[in-house]
Amino acid sequence: VGIEGEIFDCRESRPTALTGLKEMCTALDYEKLPARIESVLNAQPDIGAVVVTSPNYEGIVSDIRRIAGIAHSHGAVLIVDEAHGTHFGMDSYFPENSNRLGADIVIHSMHKTMCALTQTALLHVNGGRVDPDRVLAKLQMIQTSSPSYLMMKSIDDCVALLTGKREELFAAYVRRLRAFRRKVDSLEHISLFSGNNAGGNNVMTDPGKLVITLRESADSGDQDACGANSVDMRDIYRALREQYDIQLEFAQQDHALAMTSFADTDEGFDRLAAALEEIDRNIAKGEAFSSGSADEESPAADECRPVSKTDCYEP
Repeated sequence: VGIEGEIFDCRESRPTALTGLKEMCTALDYEKLPARIESVLNAQPDIGAVVVTSPNYEGIVSDIRRIAGIAHSHGAVLIVDEAHGTHFGMDSYFPENSNRLGADIVIHSMHKTMCALTQTALLHVNGGRVDPDRVLAKLQMIQTSSPSYLMMKSIDDCVALLTGKREELFAAYVRRLRAFRRKVDSLEHISLFSGNNAGGNNVMTDPGKLVITLRESADSGDQDACGANSVDMRDIYRALREQYDIQLEFAQQDHALAMTSFADTDEGFDRLAAALEEIDRNIAKGEAFSSGSADEESPAADECRPVSKTDCYEP
């Protein structure tokens, strides 16, 4: 509200609601993001706020502590859209929560990786750089005066559950994630993206986001019009839905995303692992998924824009 600044790695919904912000959303190199922010702040010293989405949809995490230091040294506040990282800091297996890393405002969704109703969220104000009363006054301008008590109750219930059983719930969640990743690591063709296999770049990732991709061995040598592997992840996405009754979050040509939370069960993780194991065997036998099929969800050749792992899988 009246803040002039630049959005880094923004989600689609936010620029439509804010004005006076220059949008920069695609193909970010997350290792270079702090330096890019500092360069912009040096060039435009009147910027009052830096807005960063971390993690992004696929779980890539920005260096919030470093970005906070840069923003503050230039007199700007840091706003972190951590909607997909509300579970951060709940266990050491996950990245740290931005509230503990110097962010002035942090937005948390309570339904993406938590257990409250859809559309619920929290806005945290930290430190003394932002006036909470001013934030509240601006929120009252755009929020309803008749909030849903059902939604608010679901937030309270979620917080109460985590207050009493956080360690128990997240210990089981971490155990399931570790076991699942071990199973997929043994596959010949299918793999899971992580920060240490990002084409030589080390970036921090959320282990709860299962970004399913293909090893180089999945390329039979036949490439499509985009020069990409002959196995299209959108075909695997459809196979999981239609043949195994498993619905992933979404898929692009070179990767598919499965979102998880502490509410997922051993059975659910086992079903997904078993399906991927069978699909992996089919790929090895050459029986799987041609990306050249005429399907309404498959883009034409001139629409193919394959991205590398270091392009952060921006949807």
